[in-house]
Amino acid sequence: MLLNITTVIAMLVIGWVVWITVQRREKSDESFQEKLDRDDERARLGREAEAAYRQAQRDKE
Repeated sequence: MLLNITTVIAMLVIGWVVWITVQRREKSDESFQEKLDRDDERARLGREAEAAYRQAQRDKE
């Protein structure tokens, strides 16, 4: 039981440290939102290409 509680506390601490680190990175990097937007656009284009490919494969059958 003590091990489980310790594990949960350790996971919470690690999550908090990661969250603080990301927050600091966002504040210090002015182009961070632009990078996220470009990444979202690349992901959208990839999803659309995959959907078109799958549709073409279904149309062949």
